[in-house]
Amino acid sequence: GYGFWEVVLALLIHLIPSALALIALLVAWRWPVVGAIIYSLLAVVYMFVMNRSLDWIAILHIPGPLVLTGALFLREGLSKKRNPAGDTGGNNA
Repeated sequence: GYGFWEVVLALLIHLIPSALALIALLVAWRWPVVGAIIYSLLAVVYMFVMNRSLDWIAILHIPGPLVLTGALFLREGLSKKRNPAGDTGGNNA
């Protein structure tokens, strides 16, 4: 079996991608365009790191959601730049 600290280290190592995604979320919440860039870069870095073992299922499950999240934050950031007052043009009566 593994010792206590070996197990703790293994668990912490596997939490690094989640921590990076959380940091990207915190940045994107304040600055959507910057967050979109970070999410897209995380996807690209993952694909470069795992370049030998990627099949389409792995691409759909790991970097795919990162790219989708980045695209949504990019859309949000660009819509805020076009309409800084937050007015959607609808009738809010």
